Amino acid sequence: MDYLFYGFLAAIFYSISVWFYVYDEEFRQAKMMYIGVGFFAFIMMLYQLKIADGEKSKKNLKEIIFSGHLAVITGIIFSTLICYFLCFEYKPSAFKISSTYPGQSPASLFAVFIPAILVNFLAGSFISLSVAYAMKMTYLFKKKTISL
Repeated sequence: MDYLFYGFLAAIFYSISVWFYVYDEEFRQAKMMYIGVGFFAFIMMLYQLKIADGEKSKKNLKEIIFSGHLAVITGIIFSTLICYFLCFEYKPSAFKISSTYPGQSPASLFAVFIPAILVNFLAGSFISLSVAYAMKMTYLFKKKTISL
């Protein structure tokens, strides 16, 4: 059940940066969302390092990758829900199609949810795969050199 904790933690860190973007009336802080993707990836890396610890983990590579992706998907679900509530709280007129306020169109919501779903999935999957392979290969290399 650690994947729920780390997924929720990654969603919170990502959503803090999205809050800065949504709080701005004209959506000028787009870089904050991508800083949040970095936070999301960092939390996923911490989770992967925890579960892929070579000396303590008896899991095979498929289990480590699966549990990493499970944490990523959990984090994406939580972050999307939190982003939805943030947008609904700070920009409720953006959910209306006939919004005439600048910066509050449905296209501005597109800029919130694409990083929350797609970019977080790509970053989390990359971290999940790269850390799992790196940790297991390092463990196997140490195991072979010790047994000689």
